[in-house]
Formats: sequence, structure tokens, C-alpha cells
Amino acid sequence: MRIGNLATGIVPGPYVLNLIDSSILNISSELRKIALIIILTRAGLGLDITGLKKIGRPAILMCFLPASFELLGIILIAPGALGMSVLEAAIMGAVLAAVSPAVVVPRMVKLMDNGYGTAKGIPQLILAGASVDDVYVIVLFSTFTGMMQGKGASIINFVNIPVSIILGMGIGILAGYLLAMYFEKIHIRDTVKVLLILSISFILVATVNINYLGNMGIKALIVIFGALIFRMAGVFVCLIKTELNKKERLFTMMAYTPKATVQAAIGGIPLALNFACGETVLTIAVLAIVITAPLGAFAMDLSYKKLLRRNE
Repeated sequence: MRIGNLATGIVPGPYVLNLIDSSILNISSELRKIALIIILTRAGLGLDITGLKKIGRPAILMCFLPASFELLGIILIAPGALGMSVLEAAIMGAVLAAVSPAVVVPRMVKLMDNGYGTAKGIPQLILAGASVDDVYVIVLFSTFTGMMQGKGASIINFVNIPVSIILGMGIGILAGYLLAMYFEKIHIRDTVKVLLILSISFILVATVNINYLGNMGIKALIVIFGALIFRMAGVFVCLIKTELNKKERLFTMMAYTPKATVQAAIGGIPLALNFACGETVLTIAVLAIVITAPLGAFAMDLSYKKLLRRNE
């Protein structure tokens, strides 16, 4: 299915049949942003706060530790494998390190609806982590690109990472609370509620500044899969001292591997900024999407019945 979606976008695009009007291509970043908002909003609506509180520490660690491990892996692997500097490797690592909500969220919502893994909060754990993981990575990306442009790195840049996440959560909680009060007092149709929630989400995102295939053969695969090993190690660390058994931990690690949304949104920025590593970063990002999105989706779809227990 994911391969079909990719082909649907590639074939009529400018590099194959060139059937899409340039005016549509000019707003492609906005369209990707809209898709990401819808996906993350759906994830938030599907989260059970009570179940999330029971998970506790692992849910917080999943927000940043797997991405940090993958970023570290790329910083260690890419300079030797691709001849990049450490800073260039960090930029590519920030592009690759985000998990894909487009792949993960629909499947976790499906698992919650069908009762798989909900007793131990596995879908909720993955949903919560995946929602914040992207924000963390994008802030890191903006910091590294600023360093590449000669702006340097200050403590404020890195303090902005937790501040951005906490501020975003605070604004979201406030908006959600006010909407809940409004919906309780005024009866409106569910479709209108959805449109209102999405409209507010678009407004909130619009207030935030987010200015921030070639054939590389085996080297690219080494970087991508090497980084995934580090990411899975990060997930494993998050799950230490939890009640999850080996099968459930394996499923959680697999569910945190797909790439797509963030990589598509920011993978081309280094090239647009004329960074020497721009073409390499974009190529690796595209390959990561093509490889991990379908593989991650297939892995989750084929394994959840075997690895997760269903609540009766």
C-alpha cells in the first residue's frame, strides 16, 4: 500500500510524466504540513490519558531517546562511510531521525480499536512518543543548519528544544480544554467539531516559523540501517524495567523505524541552502523513506497478532 502511495506521487510528478501543474508543486510543503497536522491530531484524539499515565517514564523517554540514539549512530557512521564532516552528518541525522506519523499513527489507532497491546499501553506508548519525536528532531535540525550557516551554537539553541516541546504541549492542552468546554455547552455536529479542531490546529501551526535518487549504493544502506540499529537500541533502553515481554518490546522497536513525513518535509532544505552535503542528505532521506516506510508498515501489519496480546 505504501509503495503504491509513493508511486502515485512519483509517476505524475515533475521527474516522470510531469502532469502536475507548477502551482500545485509550489504549495507542496504546505500540503505536507496539512497532512502532518491531520495525522498528529488523529493521534492525539486516540490517546487514552489514563493509560498513558500508567506507562510513565518510558513514554517520556520515547519522545527523544530513540531519535538521539539514531542521530548518534549517523554521526558515528556517516563521516567514515560518506566522507562527511561531523556537522554535515548531524544535519543528515536530524533529517533521518524522526519516526513517520503517517505510517505509525493509523496502525496504532487500529491496534487500540481492536484491543491489541492495550493492556500494557503499547499503542499509546508508541503514539505519544511518535508525536513528540518529530518536534524534537525538527528543533535539532534547525539548530544544526544554523551552525552550518555560521551562526554558531549557543546554549539558548539547545534550551529551545525542551522549551518548544513544553510550550507546544501547553498551548495544545489549553486549546483542547477550551474546546471541550465549548463542545459541552453548545451542541454541534461531529463533522463541525472535526473541522473546528483542524482549523485551530492550522492556525497554531501557522504561528510557528518552520523555515527550518541518486545511486549511492551500499554506503547509503549502511548509514540507514546502521542508524536504525541505534534507534532500536534507544527504544530498548526506554523499555528497560517495564512489564513488556520480549515479543512486545520487539514490536515496539519495529514500530519506531518508519520514515516519511518529516524526511519529505525537510530533506531538501540543506540542498536549498547550498550546503555541500545537500545532495547527499536529500538522497539518503529519499532512500530512507522508500526503504523504511513500506518495510515498517509491513512489519507492523504482519507481526502484531503474533507479538501482541489481544484484550478480550
